[in-house]
Amino acid sequence: MAKAMLSRPASRVALQFAGHYTWPAMDEVPQPSPQSAPLDHDALRTRLEGLGSSLHLLQEIVFHAPVSLQLFDTSGRCVLFNPKHTELFGAMPPEDYNVFEDTVLEGAGVLERLRQAFAGKRSVIPPLWYDARELGNVHLDTGRRFALSAELVPLRMTGGDVTHVMAVATDVTEAVLAREKAEAAARGAAFLSEAGRLLNSSLDLGQTLSQLARLATPTLADYCIVDLVEADGSVRRVAAAHADRLGQPILDEMANFPPVPGSPQPARRVLDSGEPELLPELDADLLAERSLDPVHHQLLRRLGVRSHLAVPMRSGHRIVGAISLGYVLARRYRPEDIPLAEALASRAAVAIDNARLYGALARSEAALRELDRRKDEFIAVLAHELRNPLSAISNVGWALRSQALRPEMERSVNILARQTGRLTGLVNDLMDVSRITRGLVVLRPREVDLRELIDRALESVQVLVQDQGHAVTVECPDTAVPVRGDPARLEQIVVNLLGNAVKYTDPGGRIRVSLRTTQDRAVLQVHDPGIGIAPEFLPRIFDMFAQAEPGLSRSRGGLGIGLTIARRLVELHGGRIEASSVGVGQGATFTVELPLASPGAGEAGAGPAA
Repeated sequence: MAKAMLSRPASRVALQFAGHYTWPAMDEVPQPSPQSAPLDHDALRTRLEGLGSSLHLLQEIVFHAPVSLQLFDTSGRCVLFNPKHTELFGAMPPEDYNVFEDTVLEGAGVLERLRQAFAGKRSVIPPLWYDARELGNVHLDTGRRFALSAELVPLRMTGGDVTHVMAVATDVTEAVLAREKAEAAARGAAFLSEAGRLLNSSLDLGQTLSQLARLATPTLADYCIVDLVEADGSVRRVAAAHADRLGQPILDEMANFPPVPGSPQPARRVLDSGEPELLPELDADLLAERSLDPVHHQLLRRLGVRSHLAVPMRSGHRIVGAISLGYVLARRYRPEDIPLAEALASRAAVAIDNARLYGALARSEAALRELDRRKDEFIAVLAHELRNPLSAISNVGWALRSQALRPEMERSVNILARQTGRLTGLVNDLMDVSRITRGLVVLRPREVDLRELIDRALESVQVLVQDQGHAVTVECPDTAVPVRGDPARLEQIVVNLLGNAVKYTDPGGRIRVSLRTTQDRAVLQVHDPGIGIAPEFLPRIFDMFAQAEPGLSRSRGGLGIGLTIARRLVELHGGRIEASSVGVGQGATFTVELPLASPGAGEAGAGPAA
């Protein structure tokens, strides 16, 4: 190069880069004048050789630079580009390309920054996606989609004016894709979190799925349809939502076309295969292929569906339904959209199972309540029907006992009286249970001394205690223990607890009754050394007809409802009752807590206890 410059008086030296563009490298070579000193050819040769080396080094830097370099002049022509630029874009800029005529860059705001660079302002262009399919034939021919981040650097000549702008572009595709993937994952996680909250907020299946369909639009789709598989295998459309209110009536009409067996609809294919179906582009032929009939086809055309994605709702190995998502505008579904749709369908399937289980449980509970109601009615009728003949038998027994009888007849009459009394007590218990479960117990509360009620209860069970040879000890305060309640019902509580202790204690046992007070409660305890209660049975000890040892209970009499009555009566008086036992054969203790009567509390009239 230096030799060429020395061998000819050229006015400008040009440096040729890749392609057919040139870059001005130096000013004119100065010509000697008659007044100047003789030209030192050796010095000039040395300087030119050094300049040539520098230019060669510059050419190597530009040629091998790992970034895209373009140099634009003030007219918008690209006067220099390097191989990396060609590698990224897949082609050289056309000879007639003018950056100021690039409408795509104008729309992205790049040209405004370029103009500012020619005005002397250096700027950075955020990542911009390039796609030959979207940009047309501006200057791409590979179809590769990539993102570039560029910096525009103003270049000034000696006079200080900006004559060129260098665009330094870096391929940031991987970084942008990673960021977009992270942002999409964050949006998906937020969407699924909201969907989970929504699905767990209600057990009303129809309402929940309708809200889910509305939530999916427009985040995942322009419209969303949810189809549910019923127990008989039929498919019912339970929800449909459109992001545009004008499109909702079309979806409502499409409810008349559920995915029946054999249908070409995507939802039907998903229900049959259990696999998602992605239709990125729905052209006219494919739309007609997936239609049930001409009417359905016309609805799909009016809907304007352009891209479709259907996923199954799976619960274990069962397909419980399908979610259909569609775009009607520019967006298109891609394979990477499937995982989010499947995650939504999975959560919806769990909600469907929960709602169905809740519905089944509610129906079972309703059936049990109905059975319980009928049982109560039966017990009430039975008790009422038994009471009249028992009264007649009892009256006959008393009449016979008032007469002079032979010894053997007297024993028979006494047995009759005892058994009649026992049966009458069972009938009264049945009637109490019936009244209590139906909320028909009437309390006549007044202030009473709980010590007196304990004494009366002991008198009621005295015969039973003596028959079994038990000893009963009572520990009560010296002062009154006032509680407010129905005296007859409170006494019944104590009688039931004492009767339970007598029945389940072997003959000759020692039963202990204690009464004490706390700050605002009266605490009554009945302890027996009897058969005890197994730990696993304790939680059910107060259930109706519950008996720890049915065979033993039957032999000792009773229906297993005395403790049930006691608990309900205690609760009606605002108290609580609990049972404790170390275990089988270790006895049991029943504790009743009742509110102490407030000082100066007045009498209250009778009323039903609810």
